[in-house]
Amino acid sequence: MSVSTAISSIPETKVLIVPNTDISKESEVSSLFAKVQSSFGSPPDILINNAAISGTWLPFAQQTSSQWWQVQEITMRGTINMCHAYTTALTASSPLKEGLIINVTSVGSYAYLRGISAYANSKAAMNNFTEYIDSENTSAHAEAPDKVPRITAIPMHPGGVQTEMAGVLPKELFDTLQDSPELAGGVAVWLSAEGRWLGGRYVSSNWDMEKVAKEKERILRGELLRLRVVGCEQIDYDAAKG
Repeated sequence: MSVSTAISSIPETKVLIVPNTDISKESEVSSLFAKVQSSFGSPPDILINNAAISGTWLPFAQQTSSQWWQVQEITMRGTINMCHAYTTALTASSPLKEGLIINVTSVGSYAYLRGISAYANSKAAMNNFTEYIDSENTSAHAEAPDKVPRITAIPMHPGGVQTEMAGVLPKELFDTLQDSPELAGGVAVWLSAEGRWLGGRYVSSNWDMEKVAKEKERILRGELLRLRVVGCEQIDYDAAKG
């Protein structure tokens, strides 16, 4: 279903289209949020950051540093600019609005695949950045709930979708992408309504969310689904010094 068809099926929905916005530029993002405020009278309830580029499918040594860094400019810096503008807008809202940020990440943020170092790095950084937004806001809101809005931030993998950007993948890998775009949309709605306890934690849209919900206590207690260096806690550093 095309975007225009989807919009027309919900005629009461108001849509603001802001073309040619470069989210890697802070000034353009500020202008975008000013237009949202002017059109709707308040900041967005939910921010979903999906803009990204995959870059060149080549090992690092076969790329230019500019090619590699461009992926960070769009995928990571763009997300930073959007999140900063969003949190600033919510903090200035009166009365304070509760917010939700969903940063679209990727399984490539933790699963090694040769040739995507720029993309994987940007998505791994996004996972960690999203956890910081969520954790820092939780502490700040608890200390000053009348001054700091509660903002939940979740990194969400949309599943394996055959997007135009995914066309850089080898055909045998591209053909394994069988998830629909609607799946990620449905999970985003679920996170907004029932899944905010997953703040700061990696979520994949092709998981069974009912099963995830049943594991809530274990996930929270075990600090699961976070970006960590595995094995550090198992090494006896004192013994290594000897």
